[in-house]
Amino acid sequence: MRGFVMKKLGLSLCVAVICASNVNLCFADNKNTSYVTAYGGLFETSDPRYRKGMGGLELRLPKYYQYISPKVGGFVTAKGSVYGYAGFNLDFAINDMLYVAPGIAAGLYSRGNGKNLGGTIEFLSSIEVGGILPNNHRIGVSYSHISNASIYKKNPGAENLLVTYSIPFSF
Repeated sequence: MRGFVMKKLGLSLCVAVICASNVNLCFADNKNTSYVTAYGGLFETSDPRYRKGMGGLELRLPKYYQYISPKVGGFVTAKGSVYGYAGFNLDFAINDMLYVAPGIAAGLYSRGNGKNLGGTIEFLSSIEVGGILPNNHRIGVSYSHISNASIYKKNPGAENLLVTYSIPFSF
């Protein structure tokens, strides 16, 4: 399972490198904008026994260093599982209308009545693709994987598919 997690992380990093190396891409909004992102979708798409609805909020802070945007967030599933996390996104605009945002985070997971992910400390890797609306709001689709990277004996992981909506704001 650890190799699977590394492949997911590697995929996210490859997308980031491809985006950064393509001269037609630019960093998604050169302003120091923050976003509040609401999302909803399916928790654990790969295992029908645990597939449930989920929803969450994320605060994406202004760029800390060039294109790296810190983020903090959390979600709850229909089975009462809760996950709170902090991490980073890379934020790339493909053109004036499309963006790609791979990300990584670490956080704390509480099972509730949901899936046992093996322990409290869990890691999140994600990739989001979406559109930039005329008012600089964003709507996208995100795929993410949660895993404990085999720091516990049990490491089943969870795959998530989400729809995101981001609203910009400035401090």
